[in-house]
Amino acid sequence: MLSHGLEESFGRLIASGCDQRLIPGVDGLNPYGASILPRRAISLGSCSCSSPTDRATQAARRALDLLRRSSNVDHTVAKTQEGARKTLRETFEIAPEIDIALTPSGTDLEMLAVALVAGKDDRELVNVIVGPREVGSGTCNAASIRHYSTRLPRGGKATPGSAINDALAARVTLHQVDIRDQHGEILLPLEIDGAVTDIVIDAVSRGARVLVHTVAHSKTGIHAPTLPLMERLTQTIGNDFVGIVDAAQGRVAREAYQTALDRGWMVSFTGSKFFGGPPFAGALFVPPHLSPATTGLDQLPAGFEDYFSRRDLPESWFPVGLAEDWNNVGSVLRWAAATAEIKAYFGVDRTTRNKIAKAFAQAVHDCFDILPNVQLVKEFVCHDADGILPGIVLSPTVFSFEVTDDAGDRLDRDALKRLHKTLNTEIDGMRFHLGQPVMIGQNRAVLRVALGAPLVVDVARERSLGDSLDDRIGWMHNMLEQLSHQVQRLATSADIKQPS
Repeated sequence: MLSHGLEESFGRLIASGCDQRLIPGVDGLNPYGASILPRRAISLGSCSCSSPTDRATQAARRALDLLRRSSNVDHTVAKTQEGARKTLRETFEIAPEIDIALTPSGTDLEMLAVALVAGKDDRELVNVIVGPREVGSGTCNAASIRHYSTRLPRGGKATPGSAINDALAARVTLHQVDIRDQHGEILLPLEIDGAVTDIVIDAVSRGARVLVHTVAHSKTGIHAPTLPLMERLTQTIGNDFVGIVDAAQGRVAREAYQTALDRGWMVSFTGSKFFGGPPFAGALFVPPHLSPATTGLDQLPAGFEDYFSRRDLPESWFPVGLAEDWNNVGSVLRWAAATAEIKAYFGVDRTTRNKIAKAFAQAVHDCFDILPNVQLVKEFVCHDADGILPGIVLSPTVFSFEVTDDAGDRLDRDALKRLHKTLNTEIDGMRFHLGQPVMIGQNRAVLRVALGAPLVVDVARERSLGDSLDDRIGWMHNMLEQLSHQVQRLATSADIKQPS
């Protein structure tokens, strides 16, 4: 979106500068069931994305007003995005020497990470994606320097799967490491670590550089591979090994980001998962040894100008240049909204945040464990406290569940999509927006109920939900109970299992 397009409506602008996933259908909802504007629904889909709150929308509208009144839009965009970086840096205690690049989504930052690691030579880069089914749907294409959507952030068209830059794409060899077996059961950490190790040893032995993703909370809450493995590979292999922590869900503790960066790993983050900003808003945290200012990288690959705006990148990266210059107004608005949500969440004290999260987890089990047609999927548990990065709260925040019909047969992904859509439509005066269905095995699909930051803030502060915190926690429990009744009732509906 060029700066002279500021006369467009707020709704069109906040959905600009990203890919096809943001575009609402005739029902006003994107493919995940979320809106670009505030919507009256119980938001339990932060593991996918959420409709923005009034608070987020107001922040984005203020940012747009600044742009519209500006006599120098380029300068105002740069200043606004620097404000977003400052919020991230201060909130997550990111050291001043760390670069923060803002990206249209968590998917796009994958290609930026590859470019930084690949550098200026022509060596092979082996890129290892762990848990490919449980990270973003476009991740593998983006990590291979291939288009993942028909719509480019800059507004053009693309063919998914085609190379963004032929030379860089030819250098990338992608490996995928599963975190569940074919039946959907979580693999042992030893098995996952072993698979990653084998790939790394093979790659390094033939002279390749290696980029390994460790997912810090997948779509269903899994962390893999283990941090001790990542540390050993970093120490043993040195410069030919680079780690990146996929913290796109935003569900790790605020101190965890710098912990990873101190080990020399990049960190990916979004403001549009746990924190509930409007979809999408990505960020890549880059340690000094990978910064273009250190490596001497003086140019991003041709084709990247369709994804990244100069003013979304750190000022120290300006020498890397972009073939053409544009302002991603949509990214500016979405990050303004996301930072408002981040500030609101951390404005609630830690004790209250943990109390709400614990109550949410207990309520999910209380309400879903007793249902004959619903089975909660076993949660990921790490028995080694040093094996993973700590969570943003002390309790799980994402719960996956299967649904069966009266014959005991699991509903497949298509049926769960219909259930997801039906729950997101007003029934008895309520709508429930859940995390979209995810495949966890060859023939197993789950829906997800997720706690997000906006719900934590509402339960902590919103007096219309109850006079006291305990009253508001009671409201949350009642809301989950009503959801569980709706799921149980719809589980046996002929229209859900087999549409007319």
